[in-house]
Amino acid sequence: MNLGRHVVRQGGYVLLTKCLNLITRVALVFVLGKSLTTEQYGVYAIVLAALTFGTPIVGCSVHTYLVRHLPGLTNDRQVTIFRTTFLFEVLAASLWVGVFYRSGAFDYCLASLKMTEYRSEAIVGLVLQIGMVAASEAQYFLTGQKRIEVANVVDYICQSACVWPLLMMWLLGYKLTLMSILITHCVGYGVGAAYGLRRSGACSKSPSRSDLPISLAGIRDRLATLRQALSYSLPLMVVSVSFYGTKLTDRFFLSHYTHLADVGIYSFTFAFLNMLYSLTSQVIELTIWPYVCEAHDKQDPARAAAILGVALKWSLILFVAGAAVIWTAPSLIVRILARPDYAGGRPVIAILTVGFVALICGHFASYSFMLRRDMLRLMVADIAGAAMAIVGSAILVPRFSYIGASISTATALIVSAGVKYIISKGGAFRHMRLLLSFDTEKTFIRSFAARYARVEDEV
Repeated sequence: MNLGRHVVRQGGYVLLTKCLNLITRVALVFVLGKSLTTEQYGVYAIVLAALTFGTPIVGCSVHTYLVRHLPGLTNDRQVTIFRTTFLFEVLAASLWVGVFYRSGAFDYCLASLKMTEYRSEAIVGLVLQIGMVAASEAQYFLTGQKRIEVANVVDYICQSACVWPLLMMWLLGYKLTLMSILITHCVGYGVGAAYGLRRSGACSKSPSRSDLPISLAGIRDRLATLRQALSYSLPLMVVSVSFYGTKLTDRFFLSHYTHLADVGIYSFTFAFLNMLYSLTSQVIELTIWPYVCEAHDKQDPARAAAILGVALKWSLILFVAGAAVIWTAPSLIVRILARPDYAGGRPVIAILTVGFVALICGHFASYSFMLRRDMLRLMVADIAGAAMAIVGSAILVPRFSYIGASISTATALIVSAGVKYIISKGGAFRHMRLLLSFDTEKTFIRSFAARYARVEDEV
């Protein structure tokens, strides 16, 4: 039960951090909703969606390797691997951004998305892309070391700390522009990446000669590390792009076929359910994943399945409860947090809730594939979801605007999750059996009660 108490303690810390993140993100939605028109909010949503797509692509998702392979290694070896992957991802991201900007693809994309007049804001987004990659490296490294608390501080600095200056400026009467908001995001990610580097120990510890790329041994070691990291991360890059394609493709179709204002209304509504997902399922996932990997590596699949089952159950309970609250008071939320122009998104809440439930189930099914390193089947499932999202958006968005986008996204998430469970050969169903059982919770409560009783007796 020591593990259980440790997981609950770390989960509580993650939950506290995520609650603070939630408050901050609500403040950000308030600032955006009050400061930006629906068209400007649509541009903001398109930029962030593109950056979300870009993060796994420009760095080949090498940061995912850290969480899976760092546990169990010595601290010196962990730092050596981190130095290698960090340098690779940041340099690769910088190269990709430079080529994308200079090749003409940048201007073509702006024209296709009807964002030509927002060219300067999009350039700031390219700079932000590099900061997001650097911050992801630091956060995943700290998570792989099981320093969940520090990793969540990095996450908070990157995504939320920049909000308070914006809120103060708005309250003081300053007119906030889309450009100033994006620049503030750049500063937040830069500070978060710098803090993560400092806490990682990669900068404070002097590398040995064999660890330096200037030595032959250092070069060989780095190349061997990168080969191993890329062999793991490249299939996951396809999975990540397919996953985000399932969730975010509709924004680009909305921008191309309808109006940026429709993107803003839809994205404003989507933001609340996504925040709820981050506060519930993501909290649990980030906390339990290192322990699931550890149990699997110790040849204890039953324990790994038990942890995943309990985590999935509580992810669904908490998300559905929160979504019900959001669905009952959308008009009040819009009246408090935004301009009246954003009120048209209520019909998509129930549709997207079904999609997010499928997303949570599918995400936990993904872990069974990742533990077995069965990336091919995982890729097939996520590509099926992404293909459904593209086809559905192409058919429904031109006719039904953001209502069609929500139906397309929810259907794609259901298809992706269904394919994962069908082709898992029973592996994904091991943790599903615990959904209706509360034996693990009862055991933990009895253990906690017995420990509390012993303390009372000693007092």
